[in-house]
Amino acid sequence: MENTVKKFIEWLFKHSQNMYTNMFKHHKSWRIYHKELLSYPDQALGKFLDENGFELIEKIEGHDAYNTLTGFCRITTYNNNT
Repeated sequence: MENTVKKFIEWLFKHSQNMYTNMFKHHKSWRIYHKELLSYPDQALGKFLDENGFELIEKIEGHDAYNTLTGFCRITTYNNNT
């Protein structure tokens, strides 16, 4: 069950992110990727993305940066016992 839920959430995210950014985010993206962030003096966001296999999502990079810089970047897994 856990794997099925995880796959569904990943599928839902993958298929909804483009629709969301096209409908609600009308600004330009930062056009920056985690490898470039690793070259900056404070590498917190780049390291977090690199260690977890993530990339910034175009047009909602600020959300990713805010969560990392404020320490709200925990990764949780689905657990139906909680």
